Amino acid sequence: MAEVLVGMRAMDVITGFEGIVVGITKWLTGGATVGIQPMSRADGIKRSIEWFNVNRIQITGPGVTVDFGIASNLNPGEIPEKGE
Repeated sequence: MAEVLVGMRAMDVITGFEGIVVGITKWLTGGATVGIQPMSRADGIKRSIEWFNVNRIQITGPGVTVDFGIASNLNPGEIPEKGE
């Protein structure tokens, strides 16, 4: 299985649900879940993120990259000040 990274385009192999990986949760018990944000519908309505076990995920493309700038220097859970 390929490594799943935030920003990749991915699909749940059981349901066919596809979108961009927006989060990965690693659990104390060793499991991991992947949050997938589907693309907006043609009418512009945003659809909800769904979470799946990482073992059900297939990478379908490179997806997107985001330049977090200064925010990448923050500690987990830290919120940047306005203007940073």
